[in-house]
Amino acid sequence: MKKVTSILSTIVCLIILTTACGDKKLKDYKETKSGLKYKFETENPKAQQAQIGDVLIAEMKITFNDSVLFDNLGEPTRLFMVKESDFEGDLYEGLRMMHVGDAATFAISADSIAKMGAQMPPFYKAGNSEIVFYYIKVQGIVTAAELDKERQEQEALLEIAKNSEQDSINAYIQRNNIKQKPTESGLYYIETLKGTGSKIDIGKTITINYTGKLLNGTVFDSSLEEGREPLEFVLEEGRMIKGFTEGLLKMREKGKATLIIPSNLAYGIGNPQSPIPPYATLIFDIEVLNVK
Repeated sequence: MKKVTSILSTIVCLIILTTACGDKKLKDYKETKSGLKYKFETENPKAQQAQIGDVLIAEMKITFNDSVLFDNLGEPTRLFMVKESDFEGDLYEGLRMMHVGDAATFAISADSIAKMGAQMPPFYKAGNSEIVFYYIKVQGIVTAAELDKERQEQEALLEIAKNSEQDSINAYIQRNNIKQKPTESGLYYIETLKGTGSKIDIGKTITINYTGKLLNGTVFDSSLEEGREPLEFVLEEGRMIKGFTEGLLKMREKGKATLIIPSNLAYGIGNPQSPIPPYATLIFDIEVLNVK
């Protein structure tokens, strides 16, 4: 659902990019009672029709005069969640007219968009009958019921990941014969080389090499990768994930350590676009190069 919302937000931003269009360009268009101008290239009235709450898997091309503002033709994706109209003659009315396999162009009034409070570009001038054209081809429809089922399945998977995390940590600890006990917070701090220099503290500038990986060994980030350099930063509360900061505060210059960080001290449920899975325990191998 987040992905759909994100794409929809992008489309809303594109709506405000407009173009003047004379009657000649709209001569082949039909018009609904609300004033929406449209032209169907392909119609499949017997196919599944979009309903409120559905998501359209579609291709779209948005044009402004001869300029293309958006184009994913040939690469259909979940573009829209169908909803009630925000104003008469808006794009949502057009979407509700569409069936799987339909291809149509809709002409939307920029003035109507502006009246909804959208931020308009500097070249937009109210009252000039400026419009934007959307060519949309519907390849499929994900119904509201299907979306709800997806959501429930995703929530179930997240619950499984959350509930199984400690078992995964315990298995890793046993498999690697780790004897250290976790701190009160749940962090495992394993010193592999005792530091001989200055102690790390909040407000100090530190330089480190690090490698971050998952319990299965998958590396998701490392300063040792080709083209990378050691990371230098001022240690501040809240700058890093909690477990990383807690581990660093136990270290000294020239020291090395491995941190095993449960998800509640890391990224928790995470982000769908992140390479780190939900409720993932993280392992960091850290070498402190400098403290000042």
